[in-house]
Amino acid sequence: MKIKRADDRFRLLVLGLFTASGFTALIYQTLWTRYFKLVFGSTSLAVTTVVCTFMAGLALGSYFFGKGVDRYPRPLRLYGMMEVAIGIYALMFPLLYWILGAFPLELFLPGEDSFLARSLLRFLLTLVLLIVPTSLMGGTFPVICKFFLLGTKHRGVWAGRLYSLNTFGGVFGVICGGLFFPIWFGIQSSLLIAGLLNILVGVLSIGASRRIEQETGQQQKLEEIPAIAPSKHLRLLSAALLLSGMAALSYEILWVRMLGIILGSSIYAFTLILAIYLTGIALGSRLYAHYFGRGRVSVFLFAILELSIGFLALLTFPLVNELPYWIARYINPLNFSFLATQFLHSGVIGTLILTAAVMMGATIPCAIQIVTADERNLGYRLGVLYSMNTVGAIIGAFLTGFF
Repeated sequence: MKIKRADDRFRLLVLGLFTASGFTALIYQTLWTRYFKLVFGSTSLAVTTVVCTFMAGLALGSYFFGKGVDRYPRPLRLYGMMEVAIGIYALMFPLLYWILGAFPLELFLPGEDSFLARSLLRFLLTLVLLIVPTSLMGGTFPVICKFFLLGTKHRGVWAGRLYSLNTFGGVFGVICGGLFFPIWFGIQSSLLIAGLLNILVGVLSIGASRRIEQETGQQQKLEEIPAIAPSKHLRLLSAALLLSGMAALSYEILWVRMLGIILGSSIYAFTLILAIYLTGIALGSRLYAHYFGRGRVSVFLFAILELSIGFLALLTFPLVNELPYWIARYINPLNFSFLATQFLHSGVIGTLILTAAVMMGATIPCAIQIVTADERNLGYRLGVLYSMNTVGAIIGAFLTGFF
């Protein structure tokens, strides 16, 4: 199947919708962190739990929906239905959270006072509560990539643009969900707004899919493509992205903990760190699309990116040791306002982590460009790469956060 010319007129709309999807996803993550901080009594454990659960859903969804979209002739319509389902679940979340809060832990931990045991049980309950919407979120990336990449010549460009815009949407979601929406609207109303926005994204996507079918005069037909064995590059890059995901989320949690000592362990510090981390990833994927997306790339470029991440990330750790002295000596005596302090903290965080995050953002579109040279089983390839990277992120977040 080749993308019809009618699709091109809807690409800008779909890019905007996918950006909005990233915006709502990170609003959910920051708001869920606020909710589960009350359950765990610790920001660090709440962050670790929500991140691990979020990533588990993304991994499951990207693999199964990526595999399934190869057998579905209307990827844009499927994407729309998934967005509507995410929105409906968000509207139901306050009730489900209340049920979780009323769950008697003593039934499974009779006489058990272990903090770790209780935290792990709460972790499992949180996983059950959030696995459905996060799986749907994870499935949106390979599904929408299938819509854009199939029949497209410069797949690296579109992969980079999609990943970048979705992540930029996530940056604004982190800022709004962590700093502004809870103050302006309250947490529950913020969830309502995000849920309604997901439903709107879904309805518009379904409408665009129908218009494409009408304007082309026929429904998109799925071409029967024989299954092929995973390529050498797919196996290699899947393993590499697994390890890369482990490292990336370990960095994120370590940076949250180390910078929390300097900037404070409030939700504001976490929001700034996550926003700048995601900004770097979005910039990296966009820069990759601009400079490398139109040519042929090899695994060597991917290796250079990974080596750069390790080198730049390791540079941050000795710098962190010196920061408390600089802040105590030069910054604290100035008594900045709250807003000025947040800007100053953003500068400190950006100096430490932005360059490494930029390199991280380039790895996913680079891997996608390498393995999608062959169009066969495109959704499967996308799903495998994204899910393996996310599984690595789960392992890294869980081990670093809890152990």
